[in-house]
Amino acid sequence: MSDVERMDAARDRLIYLSLAGFLVWQAGDVARQVFDLLGAPRALRVAAIVVGLLGAVAWACGLVLLRRWMRRLRANPSLVMALEDEVVRDARLRAFAVGFFATIGALAVVTVVGAFFPFSARLAGQLSILVAVSVSLSALLHFRRRIEVD
Repeated sequence: MSDVERMDAARDRLIYLSLAGFLVWQAGDVARQVFDLLGAPRALRVAAIVVGLLGAVAWACGLVLLRRWMRRLRANPSLVMALEDEVVRDARLRAFAVGFFATIGALAVVTVVGAFFPFSARLAGQLSILVAVSVSLSALLHFRRRIEVD
């Protein structure tokens, strides 16, 4: 396996780690807010907080590892050229577009649901951020996978 292939695979693993950590972190916090709205037992709220904190730690670890990966990448200009080509940039732009429209759709759903079931603006904002980040990263991984298959 060449350096380019190793670095490319490492990037995908780091994106998966960041995505999983972010989803667990945000899902734990959203669950805690929903439990607060429903008046759920304290043990459920504490469990949601603990799960969210574990996800936040995983996300932070992924972020630190991604920064280290980027430093290694920048140290080798030929790797930069190989890993940051126009196909990867196209996948990134398409993932952004998918995430943007998914966020608009999520905000529309939150607005409609909020008209019938009032909830906090913090929860609505957090749900939109959850959709924006998770859909964008998932779309990026999907478009990059399609590049490898084609």
